[in-house]
Amino acid sequence: MWLLSVKQGDPLWLVEIKGIWSTASDPDWADASAKEILSLRNTLNAIMMESAGGQTQLRKKRLVEDPLAESSDPNRPPFIAPPPGSKPYHGFYLVPEITFDGFTYGAITDFLEPDAEQGCTYGDGFVEGPDGTRAGIVWEVSDQLTHSTIQEPDENRWGVYHITVPKAVNSFDDMRGNFALMLPILKEHYQQTRRSPS
Repeated sequence: MWLLSVKQGDPLWLVEIKGIWSTASDPDWADASAKEILSLRNTLNAIMMESAGGQTQLRKKRLVEDPLAESSDPNRPPFIAPPPGSKPYHGFYLVPEITFDGFTYGAITDFLEPDAEQGCTYGDGFVEGPDGTRAGIVWEVSDQLTHSTIQEPDENRWGVYHITVPKAVNSFDDMRGNFALMLPILKEHYQQTRRSPS
């Protein structure tokens, strides 16, 4: 399966799922899945497009599914039909090799799938904190290291964040390095959501 995102101008921003295709040949299933994912993630309208002009470009990314995740519907993948009480991003792969200080990276799109000559330059993922709670991450390579909030924390997750990193990904070590650079930002957001109101 793949995630389809949009590039418009420069700098680029990822737009959450605009379409989804399965390897199955049933177009009705694929169309229904796209609508359900849009509803499930509920972040499409929260992502702001910033553009200096230029043509819109569609980009496709392969999704990384957790082979051990359970589905409440045997005819649908777990991220479409998560069992009751599942964590956010259920059905996507939590990567045990990319863990620091109790924070683990979860892959939604395949960070080993190159999208440019230098490697993988953008992706969608999540982070699981030491207490098992999760937040979303949209990352991309940029010369200017920045971060912003896509979606504020709610009862399900402690936010969704856009973070730029300096290096394209070609290996697990590259992704580990980029995640380590994201971590101070993610830790701060994690801690903010756990501070008692004054």
